[in-house]
Amino acid sequence: MVFEDIIVPVPQHKRISKSGKGHVKNYVYEVLQRKGAGSDKDVVKCVGLALDDTTMNPNENYFELHPEFSAQRPLKEPDLFDSQIQIGSSILTRAAAKKLGLTSLLEKSFKGYSEFIMTLVEYYMIERDSTAQLYKYYLRNHYTELNYIPSESTISAFFNEYLTRERIVEFMNAWMKSRIANISTPYVNIDFDSTNFNINSKSIVSAEHGAPKIDEGLPQVNVAYFLERSSGIPIYYDIYYGSIIDMEHCKTAVNKLKNINKNTKFSFVMDRGYFSSPNLQYLEECGYTYLCLGKGTKEFNTMISVYPYFRIAKAENRIFGNIYGVKEKRKVFQESSKEYFVYFYYNTSSIAMELAKKQDYVESVAKYLVGKKDDAGHIRNTYGNIVNIELNEKNIITGCTPKYEEIDKFRDECGYFWIISNEDISPAEALMCYRHRDAVEKMFRGIKSGSDLNKVYSQMDSAFEAKNFIAFLTAVLRADITTTLRPYFVQYFSETTQTVLKEMEKVKAEKLTEKYDLRYALTAKQKQILSFYDLAIADVREYVTTINTSHSFIEK
Repeated sequence: MVFEDIIVPVPQHKRISKSGKGHVKNYVYEVLQRKGAGSDKDVVKCVGLALDDTTMNPNENYFELHPEFSAQRPLKEPDLFDSQIQIGSSILTRAAAKKLGLTSLLEKSFKGYSEFIMTLVEYYMIERDSTAQLYKYYLRNHYTELNYIPSESTISAFFNEYLTRERIVEFMNAWMKSRIANISTPYVNIDFDSTNFNINSKSIVSAEHGAPKIDEGLPQVNVAYFLERSSGIPIYYDIYYGSIIDMEHCKTAVNKLKNINKNTKFSFVMDRGYFSSPNLQYLEECGYTYLCLGKGTKEFNTMISVYPYFRIAKAENRIFGNIYGVKEKRKVFQESSKEYFVYFYYNTSSIAMELAKKQDYVESVAKYLVGKKDDAGHIRNTYGNIVNIELNEKNIITGCTPKYEEIDKFRDECGYFWIISNEDISPAEALMCYRHRDAVEKMFRGIKSGSDLNKVYSQMDSAFEAKNFIAFLTAVLRADITTTLRPYFVQYFSETTQTVLKEMEKVKAEKLTEKYDLRYALTAKQKQILSFYDLAIADVREYVTTINTSHSFIEK
């Protein structure tokens, strides 16, 4: 954005694109670095439009390069804030940020931009949207300590230029260290998982075709998260190429935590995507403990034969509900003679439903394939393991019947699963630790749908990384609100973190004369929500006083 009402001197080292063919404006480019032996051309940055050879109208870049002229920079753009502003959700999220130490860390890591970041985080959380074009409309009726409404170009520059990978990494390292410093247990218990984001833009370098959870024919980028198990609060995240599978990236991701926290002992809970002998061996070499959901292998099938349902489903093996479990120490991988603690389970509650679903599918496939042509053999390769296929001389499928023996085999294996570990605990403890991973899945859903990042339209890798950083901060605050308000959610079982935010959105301040005051008295639910962060009506009124004494809503 060029400030046409401001006149400043042209920089000493500059280039001016003169009007002429292909140019309708005289753009001023400041030379940051002259061409040298190792560079192809001068390093320049556009700083505004020339009025003549000595004066010009500046843009944002000019004030960054010449802070001595920052006093001339306008404090706000020509947008007015509404007379009614919503303050409740801001009070709640900022209370959570302060409690976690997030506020002070943002101020330290992003000097002058912490408030901008907090308003973006609140926008993502409350509106469940990451569209930059709508952010300015959100700010019109929400409290912020910014004294202006950032334009789309300001947001773009923030994402693409200021919020660099280096700044994000520096903050993430400090954040993880601060969280771990508050843990007094011998091991830092971590839930570890990853997800992928479909990418609509063709210019994201890290977007590659891989194995997406929802295949839409789009490239994707993978993102791994590390959550503190007791609180569900994310302590770190890692972005990597979409074509790299979880199993291959496991060592790299874990090694980052190891390097940042050299003396910290971690205990990981992981999904089956990380199940491999090298990964588990590496965790042991690092001195870490782990529980990992296992995949189906020959050893797994051996366990099924050793523990048929009538043996494992004995009353003495019942853990809770319809789940039964036993513990053994045995070999797990064919390529390794090492023995692990194996927690082997059988869940009777899902068998009937899963078996009926499987048989319905096989029988429908058998009916559907009759009459289809299979010259290349793709149909036989795809479905030959579940149906018997008969073809004529023209490769037309003339007959198709279910392989009922495969359905019977599925029935015999249905309901079994196992967890592999280097910890000697009870089957009940192992299962409870793994089930706590549900917090990771909910967090990923919150990031994708709750922050509108299920598809990403960023045009640059830097913007994609910046958006994921803001999404990480939203996940941190959501997790803290979920944990802190746990008694509230038990009392109101249909409530969610999002409904709590929407309830707090009803708390408004209204400008009656020259000052803002509360529009409504607080409801019982609003008071109850605030009480979990030790806040009361007096704190809300003090918040309104802050609005009146700040420059957040200055007149045009």
